[in-house]
Amino acid sequence: MVKYWNIFTLMIKKDKNFYRNAFGQHLRKVRKSKGITQEKLCELSGLALSQVGRIERGEINTSIEIVKIIADALSVEVYILFKF
Repeated sequence: MVKYWNIFTLMIKKDKNFYRNAFGQHLRKVRKSKGITQEKLCELSGLALSQVGRIERGEINTSIEIVKIIADALSVEVYILFKF
């Protein structure tokens, strides 16, 4: 049991940015599938262009409140943004 825990801990440390990057890549995919540019998303959401870009590139964590704002701007349910 201890060996598995240590392997799991190492995997988490190795891929600590996995979810941030995966979320950003998926957000970009959803946005583009709707034909919306980053600029248009910013207009619809009220977020700064730099913030949207940094989220999509996986450079920053974002709050669930911001995810909800983005989902509303894209006219999708929040869970869609987490289906990556």
